[in-house]
Amino acid sequence: MARSLGKAVGKQLEKKEESFTEDMTDELAALLQTAGLIHDLGNPPFGHYGETVIRQWFCGWFESNKFLKKEIFLTEQEKKDFIFFDGNVQNLRIVTKLQILNDAYGANFTYGTLATIIKYPWRSDSKATTEKNKFGYFKSEEQLVEEIRKAMGLSDGQRHPATFLLEAADDIIYVCDDIEDGVKKGYIPWELVYNTIKKQFDSDEYQELYEKMESKAPDENIEEGDKILSRVRIFRNFTQGYLFEIAINEFMKHYDSIISGTYKKELLDSKKDFVDYLKKSVTGKYCFT
Repeated sequence: MARSLGKAVGKQLEKKEESFTEDMTDELAALLQTAGLIHDLGNPPFGHYGETVIRQWFCGWFESNKFLKKEIFLTEQEKKDFIFFDGNVQNLRIVTKLQILNDAYGANFTYGTLATIIKYPWRSDSKATTEKNKFGYFKSEEQLVEEIRKAMGLSDGQRHPATFLLEAADDIIYVCDDIEDGVKKGYIPWELVYNTIKKQFDSDEYQELYEKMESKAPDENIEEGDKILSRVRIFRNFTQGYLFEIAINEFMKHYDSIISGTYKKELLDSKKDFVDYLKKSVTGKYCFT
């Protein structure tokens, strides 16, 4: 999905910018494919739940450990690196510190790739972290991040433009694939959920989407369970295609502000209520309660 978004945006940029070539489109697509493949390497066991356990453990440890007061000195930033521990932050550390064979650069990814996987490009002790409980790099990688910024022409707190596409791809894939998995496992009663989605989001735009889905009826000769899975996959494919177009259009519409670093939203924010409903009211309600 990330590669496809890169390819689609690249084709648009070829028309918009004379200096943007077909080779650059291929490079953008390859960059995003690589970033997509590695973007979750830093997640601990049990994903976000694991992150929460790590954060809570360190909060208690910093409060109770007497050695921190006498023998071990940590700066406020170093403490918050653990208090706000995040798999995305650990990701940057893993790909730049492990697999050291010939040099000290880990897996030797390009600055562009490393910049793309940094979702929240600020320190753990910054004001932005306090507001979002999210940050982008540990103290141990701070010098590297400065090198990345310099090489990429990014200011402090500015995302790499490709990061917006990576984030959109992440949401587009998982919001639908999680629903399919939930139906396969028997947690999500699909017919009930689908009808509820249709009632919740009933504007003309969504009605058109439902009509396209329902025009692709599954084979009547297959078993009922397979029919349900077929309908879920139809929903997944059409919804992903719909959000794909939203992301591309948003990126191109706000291209100048994304490049300058003044764009502060996500590409799917115009459909945030829809995406959040699929995440929380469908997957969250039926699979995690």
